[in-house]
Amino acid sequence: MNEILLKGCAATPMAHYLKALGVLRLVTEQKDKKARGAWCEDGFILKTALDKEELCRFFLEEYAPTPLFAPWNGGSGFYPKKDKGSTATKTLDTVLGAGADRMKPSIEAALSLKAILKELGITEKPKEQKPQFIMLLRSRMNDRYLEALDSCVVLTDEKPQYPPIFGSGGNDGNLDFTSNFYQQILRLMDTETGKSSPVSGTELNNSLFSDTISESASGAIGQFAPGIAGGPNATTGFDGGSGVNGWDYILMLEGALLFAASISRRLESSDRATLSFPFTVRTTGSGAGNAATTDEVNSRNEIWMPLWHRFTSLQELKFLLQEGRASLGKRNCHDGLDFARSVALLGTDRGIAAFQRFGFFERSGKAYHATPIGRVAVHHNPDVNLITDLEKGRWLDNLRRTARAKEASSALQNAVHSLENQLFDLTRHPTASVIQRLIIGIGNIGRTQAVSGKLRENLSFLPEMDTRWLEKAQSPDAAFRIATALSSIGGGKAPMMRSHIYPLDGGSGWKLNKEGKNPLCTFSHADLTTELCRMAERRHLAARQGKIAFSLKGTSPVNEEVLAAFLADPDMDARILALLPGLCLIKKHFPLKAADTEKRAFRPPLAYRLLKPFFCDHGDLVSAGILQEDIKLPLDAEMIRYLSTDQVERAVQTATRRLRIAGLQIPKHLPDCGSIHGKRLLAALMIPIYPATLKALTQTAFSAAETA
Repeated sequence: MNEILLKGCAATPMAHYLKALGVLRLVTEQKDKKARGAWCEDGFILKTALDKEELCRFFLEEYAPTPLFAPWNGGSGFYPKKDKGSTATKTLDTVLGAGADRMKPSIEAALSLKAILKELGITEKPKEQKPQFIMLLRSRMNDRYLEALDSCVVLTDEKPQYPPIFGSGGNDGNLDFTSNFYQQILRLMDTETGKSSPVSGTELNNSLFSDTISESASGAIGQFAPGIAGGPNATTGFDGGSGVNGWDYILMLEGALLFAASISRRLESSDRATLSFPFTVRTTGSGAGNAATTDEVNSRNEIWMPLWHRFTSLQELKFLLQEGRASLGKRNCHDGLDFARSVALLGTDRGIAAFQRFGFFERSGKAYHATPIGRVAVHHNPDVNLITDLEKGRWLDNLRRTARAKEASSALQNAVHSLENQLFDLTRHPTASVIQRLIIGIGNIGRTQAVSGKLRENLSFLPEMDTRWLEKAQSPDAAFRIATALSSIGGGKAPMMRSHIYPLDGGSGWKLNKEGKNPLCTFSHADLTTELCRMAERRHLAARQGKIAFSLKGTSPVNEEVLAAFLADPDMDARILALLPGLCLIKKHFPLKAADTEKRAFRPPLAYRLLKPFFCDHGDLVSAGILQEDIKLPLDAEMIRYLSTDQVERAVQTATRRLRIAGLQIPKHLPDCGSIHGKRLLAALMIPIYPATLKALTQTAFSAAETA
C-alpha cells in the first residue's frame, strides 16, 4: 500500500477539507475498495494500492461524476422556457448530449428528473409544490442520486430544511452549486470521448499536491473558500475577480455528499422533527477572534469537521458522520459552546484527534462564507464539568438568552461575550489562571445582576458554585489567597461575605432581592480599602442592633507571609477586588495549601498587632492565650471610624485603653502611626488569619510591653 500525501487537501479552507473526503470517497467507490485516509499537519494522507501516477490517471481518465442536480432551484438549468440561453440551461443540454461512458450516471439522472417534471407539469421553479416534488424524487430516483438529494435538502414534518454545506438547497443566492459543478466538468473533460482537457492535468496536480499553477480559471467557488472568492482587496487592485481550480470545485462537492442529513426526533425538543446534520449546531459567536455575537443573527449555523490521525476507511468515515451527534449527558448539543464542552468530555474513544470549526457567516454583503473559527483538539478534560454548576436553574441559558435580546444593554452583551470566551478557554486549557479569569467573569455578571432590575427579573438568583472551583483555581499568589480569605468570611449567625457584595433576599442564600436592596449590601464601584471600610461599619452596626454576629472568621485564612505582601503592595488591590465577587459564589471554602517558598521573618506594624484582637472571635483569643474565658474584648465603633478617616493614632489609643481594662500588659510607648494609612490598616485587620498566626503576632505585641 502506498501512502500519498495530498498537500492540497488541508483542513482549511472548507473547500480543501471537503476535497480530501471527495478523494477518499471516489477512490474507494470507483477504484480501490481498501483505500484509507488520515490527516496530518501537512494535509491528508491517502493510503491506497495506487501510486501517485495511477491516482492521477484515475481522475483524468476513469472518474465518473456523481449525479448532482438541484431541479427545485431556478438556476439549475431545468427550466429552459424561463432561462433560455442561460449558462445553466446550456450546461444541462451539453450533459444530456454527452457520449462518454463516464457521464452515463449523470445523463440517466437528468433524464429521470426531466420526466418527473414533465409528469407533474412543472415548467418553472416549484414553490408550493416543492415538498411534494422532493418527496416524489425520493420515491422515484435511484440511490446514487439520493445521496446528493439528502445532502442538499431534507423534508421535515413542517417544511424543507437545508443543510448548511449546500447553502439554501444546493445554491447560495444566484450561485447554483450543481450547475457550476457540471460547468467545471465540461471544462476539464471532453464529454464525447471522456478524455481530459489540456489544462486538466495541471489543475489536478495543483488541487491534490499544491503544484504551482500559472493562474486559475475564472469562476465562482461560493462559500467554500472565502480567500479566493474575489471582492475588494482580493488582488493588487481595488477589486478582484473570483478564480477557481476546476478540480477543487469538483472534488469539494463530491466530498460534501458524505455529509448527508437525516431527521432525528428528540425528546427534549418541542418540535415534531428536527433537522440533524453531522456535527452541526447553532452558531455561537464566541471562542474565536474572527467571530462575534452579531454574527449569530444571520448565520447558517456552524459545523465541526472531524480530523483523525489513524487511517480510516470510507465505511468507517460514513459511520462516524452518520453517528455525528454530540451530546452533553442526556441531551444533544445545541450550540458551539455545548459542542466544545462535549469535545472536552469525549476523549479519544472515537479516534478523532481534533475538530476544525467553521461558521457560515454573512460577509461581503449578503454572501455567506464558511469561515474557519478555530481548531479544537480532542482530549479528556473533566474540569469542563465545572460549567454544570452554572446550568443549575438554567442560570447560564437564561443569561445567554437575555444578553441576545434586542433590548439588552451593550455592557451586558460584552460581559456575556467575554464570559463565553472564558468558557471556551476552559474547555481547551483548564489551567488555574483560566479558571480564575472565569471566576472573575462570573462575578462581573453577578454584579451586573445586582444593579439591573431587568436582569434580576430573568435571573433572580446567583450561581451556586461547587468547592471544585476553588480546588482548580487555587494558586500561590498573595492576591488570590487574600481574595479567597475574604470570600470565606461568614457562617452561623455571621453573614457570608457575598451578602455585602450582592443584595440578597433576606440577607443570605443565593436569591437576589426583587428591588435590589439589602442593608448589608455595601459594595459599589470604589477601591478595595474603601469597600472593606464600608463593610466593617455596616457589619458592626448590624451586630450592635442584634441582627447578626460581627465575626470575621473565615475558612480560608492566610499566614503572616501573605499578610506581609498585602501590607507592602497596594497594587494587588484591583486583582483582589476583581476576584472577590466570583469567589464569594463558591459555597464552601477550605484552607489553601501554603506556598512552597522560603519563609521570611515578618512582623507587621505594632499598630496592627495591637488592634487585631478586636477583629477576632472571643474563642480564638482564648485559644491563643490572649484572654481569659470570662473576659471580653468588644470592638468599639470608634476604632472603625478612626481607621476609616485615617486617624490611626486615635484608634490605637482607644485600643490600648480597652486592652488595659482587659488586664493585658501593653507597651509603655505607643507606636508611631504617622506613616500608616488608616483604611489599608483596617482592610488588613479584616483579612482572616490562622489561629497560630494570631497567637504569634499578638504575643510579640504584648512581649514588647515586658521589654519596653
